[in-house]
Amino acid sequence: MGDRARSSATVLGFRSKSELRRCPLDETSDDREPPKAAARPSKRSASFKELGLAFVASLVITSGLSALQGALPSYASGIYVLVAVSFVLLPTWTVRWWRRDDPIAAGMDYGRLRPGLAWGLAATGLTLVPFLLGFHIWTAEVQGRKLNFQWSNTMRWEPGVEGRGEVSRDLRLVVMAWADGRSVRIWWVDGQALAGDEPLTIQVTTQSGPLELDEVNPHTQAEVIDEQTIRLTDKHSKNVAGADLRIGEWVDQVDFALQRAGKALETSAIFIGRDSTNPASNPFSFGRNWWWILNLLLTQLLFVGLPEEYFYRGYIQPTLRLLDTGTFGFGRFRVSRSIVVTSLLFALGHVAIDGNLIRGAVFFPSLVFGWLRERSGGLTASIVYHAACNSMVELTVIHYFF
Repeated sequence: MGDRARSSATVLGFRSKSELRRCPLDETSDDREPPKAAARPSKRSASFKELGLAFVASLVITSGLSALQGALPSYASGIYVLVAVSFVLLPTWTVRWWRRDDPIAAGMDYGRLRPGLAWGLAATGLTLVPFLLGFHIWTAEVQGRKLNFQWSNTMRWEPGVEGRGEVSRDLRLVVMAWADGRSVRIWWVDGQALAGDEPLTIQVTTQSGPLELDEVNPHTQAEVIDEQTIRLTDKHSKNVAGADLRIGEWVDQVDFALQRAGKALETSAIFIGRDSTNPASNPFSFGRNWWWILNLLLTQLLFVGLPEEYFYRGYIQPTLRLLDTGTFGFGRFRVSRSIVVTSLLFALGHVAIDGNLIRGAVFFPSLVFGWLRERSGGLTASIVYHAACNSMVELTVIHYFF
């Protein structure tokens, strides 16, 4: 392997079979003794300094990018990727250029894929029921939400449909439609209606489930044609009119058609969701699907689990392990004290983003992440379990409502 290829493989944490070797972190099972002595005083001081600077730098970068994400919502996805990339590049550069060491030898090693996957999936299966019980107690008893489990809760609107945008009301006709949880909201204003104009009519239909009126504006006349069709009519031109419609279970698409005097309107002033820069045509529609679940799993695996584990369990935990070789526990369940310290830093890193102390609860699953890292000999297990934990939260909270 050439130097350039070897360098690329090192950054990503992969090695050939001939290069596989245990890092100091892996020496925690019963048939191996941990290192007899920790790093020398001068080296310990340098390691603590390096570790502290890297951690502070990560806090500054993530907090800054998170604030930027809130200020520039249109670029939120790109900024999200930058946060993930920073968690990989920061420890890699620190070890390579500051410590002058090989990142893989320092602990940023994914280990063998199949055993890592097995460890991660086994941990997910063992903790699923306790997680569901604990989550229910917290959400229902502490937060006061009610459980309403339905498979349709797992369907989500297409990207960009949820949330109302902002548009000028000086246009000839403005129609806005957006999703709000289980409801579809459609509102309109005819800012320059002409005398004698026929009332505006909007017909809303679904193909796969019922529609119900949730709330109707005083200037709107609503007519329920059948359980899948509702006709809305503007009773007074130049006024804001509209209605909230609650969709039934299994509705995957909602269709809208605008008419005046029985004829379809030719207008471009139809806006869907938050994005008010791309008007829709008439008729228009939007729907729900399950594709977001695949997107969730991939996002949690590639842009959350992998980069965070690379930084905390691939860099911080092995570095602390060299500084403190002590362990506690019994039998095959021995863990190093570095796991606890790493978990504290992991919790602090989450709280520092927005000051929400509830985020500090990640300390507890972090203990399992650290144990999986030591026990499996690589990062794959903790990455899989980290992504699974976050996904379990997202897939469970959608069934609880106030």
